[in-house]
Amino acid sequence: MYIQSDSLIPMYDIKYSPSLDAFKFVLWGEGKSIQKKISVSLFTRNSQEWLIELDIIRQRLTTRCVRMHTSIDENQQQQILKWKFCQNLHGQERCTNNWETLDHGASIQVKLLM
Repeated sequence: MYIQSDSLIPMYDIKYSPSLDAFKFVLWGEGKSIQKKISVSLFTRNSQEWLIELDIIRQRLTTRCVRMHTSIDENQQQQILKWKFCQNLHGQERCTNNWETLDHGASIQVKLLM
């Protein structure tokens, strides 16, 4: 599974795909080794830190704002990011149709293609 957002910056666990204009985050591996919940930290260009949690059992993604940079004014701190969630199954990309607006504590149902 990977996440598209134009405000994300690359970190050690992220691969950039120029064809998708997206940063990819592997949230789980083979079907046999799936955990109940998996999370990853994402960082934005304006110094926000987000925690993305995937609940495998409930098939639910939750976004949590962990930290804002102190020099960012209040209007920017409330800025809501748009996300697109995708999966790669047998080399085929499947993404949500629309960009999702998710702020702190928001979650969406996802259909896992495993």
